Amino acid sequence: MIIYIAVVSSIDMYWSIKIHEVLLDIEQNPIGVFLIEKNDDSVALFMSFKFLGTIFVVMILSALYNKNKKLAWSVITGIVIFQTFLIYYVYSKPKEEYTGSKNLYNLQKLEDGTIYVSPVYIKE
Repeated sequence: MIIYIAVVSSIDMYWSIKIHEVLLDIEQNPIGVFLIEKNDDSVALFMSFKFLGTIFVVMILSALYNKNKKLAWSVITGIVIFQTFLIYYVYSKPKEEYTGSKNLYNLQKLEDGTIYVSPVYIKE
């Protein structure tokens, strides 16, 4: 289950990097938005924190498992449930338009699972 946590985190980081051009416009994590804005709209700092956070959580969970298996299973199960809902939330959203401070984008999940990001042009 610890590997599941790392895999879900890796998938999240992959898609965050893949759609980095629009991440600031659609990111719902206020800490993530703060880190992106503090790094001149680059996702590098945010992804670094996500990566280090994942390593830290995996190490803590492994140490907890070695000390108290029952408590570790409770904590791990809680994290797995949370991440499962999170990944479901992210990938089950239908085609939507997101408005951000700078741009309007259309995100569409295709049948093969690919997420297509395209700008929406508005005639004034």
